[in-house]
Amino acid sequence: MFSILLIVIMGSLTANKIVRPIRQLQRTAESIGRGETVQPLDIKTGDEIESLADEINTMRRIASKNIFRIGTSGGSQDPGSAQS
Repeated sequence: MFSILLIVIMGSLTANKIVRPIRQLQRTAESIGRGETVQPLDIKTGDEIESLADEINTMRRIASKNIFRIGTSGGSQDPGSAQS
């Protein structure tokens, strides 16, 4: 009985270690999608989750720069039009 309880506890801790950073990635991506300003992600898992967090941080930086650039240029340029 004790070993079953131990397995359940260890499984729960392991699942939480995996799920927590994924939820953080999801919340950050949703915030970026809504155009909200977000803090950089600090996820250090040493795997693909960390790599994805790094890419989302890059996306966040580029989006912030583009929003700032559009805001300082008056925003009159149609984003779909070609620049001459």
